Amino acid sequence: MRSLNLNEYRNIFKYLRPNKLFYAFIMTFDCITEISFYLLKPIVMKLMLDAAIKSDLAMLQKGILITLAICIMGMLLFVPLEFYLFKIFQTTSAHIRNCVFDHILHLPVPYIERNHSGDTISRLSNDVPVMERAFQWSFRMILVTLLSGMSAATMMLFLDWKVSIILILIGLLSVVINVKQANDLRKVNDRIQKKMGEYTENLSNVINGFMTIKSLQLDKSMLENTKKINGEILKDTIAISTKSAFSETRNFFFSSINFIGVILLASYLAIKGISSLGSVVSMVFLLNTVNNMFGNINSMLINLQGYLAASSRVSGLMETEKEVERVDIDAVNKNSTDFKIENEIKTEINPKIKTMIELQDIEFSYEAANKVLSKISLSIKKGEVAALVGPSGGGKSTIMKLLLGYYQPQSGKMSIQGRAIKEFTLEKLRALIAYVPQDAYIFDTSIAENIRYGKADASLEEIKRAAKAAYADEFIMELSNGYDTLVGERGVKLSGGQRQRISIARAFLKDAPILLLDEATSSLDSQSELYIQEALQTLMQGKTSLVIAHRLSTIEHADVIFLIDEGRIVEFGKHEDLLAKGDLYQTLHRLQFEDV
Repeated sequence: MRSLNLNEYRNIFKYLRPNKLFYAFIMTFDCITEISFYLLKPIVMKLMLDAAIKSDLAMLQKGILITLAICIMGMLLFVPLEFYLFKIFQTTSAHIRNCVFDHILHLPVPYIERNHSGDTISRLSNDVPVMERAFQWSFRMILVTLLSGMSAATMMLFLDWKVSIILILIGLLSVVINVKQANDLRKVNDRIQKKMGEYTENLSNVINGFMTIKSLQLDKSMLENTKKINGEILKDTIAISTKSAFSETRNFFFSSINFIGVILLASYLAIKGISSLGSVVSMVFLLNTVNNMFGNINSMLINLQGYLAASSRVSGLMETEKEVERVDIDAVNKNSTDFKIENEIKTEINPKIKTMIELQDIEFSYEAANKVLSKISLSIKKGEVAALVGPSGGGKSTIMKLLLGYYQPQSGKMSIQGRAIKEFTLEKLRALIAYVPQDAYIFDTSIAENIRYGKADASLEEIKRAAKAAYADEFIMELSNGYDTLVGERGVKLSGGQRQRISIARAFLKDAPILLLDEATSSLDSQSELYIQEALQTLMQGKTSLVIAHRLSTIEHADVIFLIDEGRIVEFGKHEDLLAKGDLYQTLHRLQFEDV
């Protein structure tokens, strides 16, 4: 049965491996200590009642001594056991969160582009806390309830095995009925966890698109969507509560039968003088413990389905393959020592290398049916400025994604510095490239820290030099806290041009030999574009640059221009040569000129 698959539960406990022995030791003794109290309680009650009836001071003293022993043992054991158990819980929870966060950081770009960020966030913020309960206090409660109930049932068997078997079988009947409902509960819990993910997605959309929502007056529709999701969550939650209520009623019925049965048995034994009053009370206490076990199994099953549903979503994320280190296996097999030395690539350029970037017959598609790049071949020499132009959707940005290692081509060859791109680890490959996108991400921290992301160990002086080169120092110094100014989420406190100049400052600080510019000046006002164009001209000096440009006027002085249309290079050459040909490039240039 899927709902009781132990492998799924094992997936939760695998995170305890670093502390598994200590966890097992502490959990065992903590449970034994509490169970001992449950079992000693009816024994003490028997001694005290029989001592009172028989006026037996020795028996009374024995009961008092056992009571004192229980209290002292509780004070000596419970505090350290609970402390260390809590410490293991928190340590393991932190370990799980770190593992999931680390895995998210190493997810491949295709996963991030295919899946909503809200769903990924929900798996970390909603599903992980639910999953953690499986090995925390809930698991301890399960152990204590089951072990104390089974121990009490064993003691009942010694008192009267025939009657005890009947009472225990009645309790087991309720368990069998509850287990049959477990699969339905799992399906409902799966839906709840999925809907919680959708709720987080919706919240993420609201926060990220807040200004758009306000401008388009989408408040009501967003609220209605949220209400719909919450209504579905509420419906499933009520469904679980309804099943739980019926189960509790059924359990109460069976417990009542058991209780009536033991009272009748106790009365019979007392009347016949077969057993003392203390033994009768002890039997009642033991049955109560057994009934609690059967009654709690229902809530355990409900909770278990929630843990497994959350664990399934977390496991689904963790089982997603990480971004691989793209190493050329053939090169490793030929000579692993040489390859290891060769792979320690520095950012300095080998003066003997003439061609910096080369693509040969590259084929690529995001989906098998739709080819994005077809037989793309281009060559960019060291120190050249190359431009990719053409209609939207032609595949220009995809080429940059391939160069950055975000995706791998289905066929063809790519080389950097004269070596196949697969000979580089992704870390080394990306160390060679400074990338300035159209809309650079600005982190919610200070301006200085945002620029420092270009070089982790950069000093403040280096940061300032990079900012000056990017024409950003002037506006930064006008801010109230200068380089320590906090820019807000996504740099909301800065203008588009200011954010872009900070992105360019990062590229200056990184000082990589290859520069990728993906429409870095689009959607900017004239003055901001002027600043950024000047900054980029400085940045490109001495570097091999590949530029995606929408406005052809910005790349007229490029060493080579590649016009890409429908995944193919249809024209290439210098600006003047392409204009003279009178083909698509000239048409695009004329249309832009007419727009101006």
